[in-house]
Amino acid sequence: MQDRKRARKPWNAPWRRRASNYPMPEFSAEQGEAFKKFMRRDLEQTAQDMKVLGQEAKEHLHPARLGAGALSSIARLLEATGLALQFLSRKAEDALHYNTGDITAAGR
Repeated sequence: MQDRKRARKPWNAPWRRRASNYPMPEFSAEQGEAFKKFMRRDLEQTAQDMKVLGQEAKEHLHPARLGAGALSSIARLLEATGLALQFLSRKAEDALHYNTGDITAAGR
């Protein structure tokens, strides 16, 4: 029971224990400020990209557009199914060829 409690705590995770065995690199104040500047720039660019992607997704995933695409797919599927059934129907009719006077059913 105690092992379960220990395993659930994130600070006892195995990756955390392994990571604590390695010394953390030290940064100067200038390096920290440069890192902060780069991170802020990258996050702002990512936010702008996400806005653009969000607008594109709204356009491409509009319900009317999706509905039209689904309807088109169903129409093509039904058309192909109809053609396949017509082919089977013709094949069955061709197999039923008989001449006048042929026995077509068991008689008495």
